[in-house]
Amino acid sequence: MANPELLAKLKDVHLPAEVSWWPLAIGWWLLIFFFISALVAFIIYRVHQTKKFRLSKIAIKEIEAVASSDDEDWLIQLEVLLKRVSLGHFPKQQVASLTQDSWIQFLIQTGANVWNDESLILLKDSVYQDANNISSTNKEQLFAQSKQWILMLPNGANRV
Repeated sequence: MANPELLAKLKDVHLPAEVSWWPLAIGWWLLIFFFISALVAFIIYRVHQTKKFRLSKIAIKEIEAVASSDDEDWLIQLEVLLKRVSLGHFPKQQVASLTQDSWIQFLIQTGANVWNDESLILLKDSVYQDANNISSTNKEQLFAQSKQWILMLPNGANRV
């Protein structure tokens, strides 16, 4: 039957070596790359969102400071503050070149149903008006609408 010499020459069956986890296959590298990219994008988004949130919070405090002060130029200070806030929330090319009429149109477009006509007229003619002749009701209404407009701005500003 079997030749003992031939059987002696046979060697044991050797199993192949186990598959190593390193180096990683290309699919794992792609998965790691996309995970890290998504993490970096999320961190950048959150930093950007936090910056705008902080800007809105500071703007609300500044509005309250202007409202409580007795400065005669409070209306101009408020308009400058609103323009600074809009520069922080919108592209500079869109906001920086706005003239008085286009500024009012911008406020109307970005603040859906926030502003009333009296407040817009006050803001439009702020340079030419005597702030002492403005009634306290209109003044309080303008400050309240300004705060509401800031809270409506995009990118998480409404969490103030």
